[in-house]
Amino acid sequence: NPCNLLSSSYCLNGGTCVPSNTDPPIASCLCSEVFAGLNCNSTQQSNPCTSNPCQTNGYCALSTSKTSYSCICQPNYIGDQCERTNPCISSPCLNQGICQGYWNTTNTWYICRCIGTYAGTYCETSLLNPCGGLCMHGSPCVNGTCVCPAQYTGTYCGFNNPCYNPICRNGGFCSVNLNSTSVSFTCTCQSSFTGQYCETQISPSLIAICLSQCNNGGTCVSGVCVCTSQYIGPLCQYTNPCLNNNSCLNGGTCFGQYYLNGTLYTKCFCSQGYTGTLCE
Repeated sequence: NPCNLLSSSYCLNGGTCVPSNTDPPIASCLCSEVFAGLNCNSTQQSNPCTSNPCQTNGYCALSTSKTSYSCICQPNYIGDQCERTNPCISSPCLNQGICQGYWNTTNTWYICRCIGTYAGTYCETSLLNPCGGLCMHGSPCVNGTCVCPAQYTGTYCGFNNPCYNPICRNGGFCSVNLNSTSVSFTCTCQSSFTGQYCETQISPSLIAICLSQCNNGGTCVSGVCVCTSQYIGPLCQYTNPCLNNNSCLNGGTCFGQYYLNGTLYTKCFCSQGYTGTLCE
């Protein structure tokens, strides 16, 4: 063994002397990870992939300089170190759209890159037939939205409009409540009435009782003033604030209201497809 003929300090920095398999054998040094050279006398750069930064979810690829790395992740993972579940696993993109996962320090998300004549968050909308041919009861498709006849409502006009026939009494306003499987309505009552259909008069002790003194063309009915559209109030004494301040957008209907202290305000009831305080 040629190593027996050499000094114990021949291999430096913790290196081990090993004989070769040649004939005759030659002594060489097997160096520890951070050293190199004939006698392990020089320092070499450490391999950044040695610590397994990509875990078991990806492959660690060294840069050309071998001083840095990047993780090539398996399909179900993303992240700098393949530490995050890929949000595209569920294949959310339709019509052959390409799902691309993204991340930051706190969140992961995806974006669908649509192909050809499709668009939308999930590539669900055909630009050639943007409503998908799903509009019912002869409803036209306008800018990707089914425009329903007055007697129908819903995303595809599949529900009967519960507000089509007037059901809210005593000047109440009917608004439609929709979800994916059902439709209902809500009556918003004039200040003098309450109940599902605004059918119940509020206790006369809480409002002014009219005899014949309703103002501005109002009519006294069962002790309560029923006002024209231009006026509101227990005696129709207030000008409807919607006349001078109709800020409802996109076809929304302005509904004048008042508090018992005389403060006036407006409320917007939105057309189908719009929401918000001003239907914006």
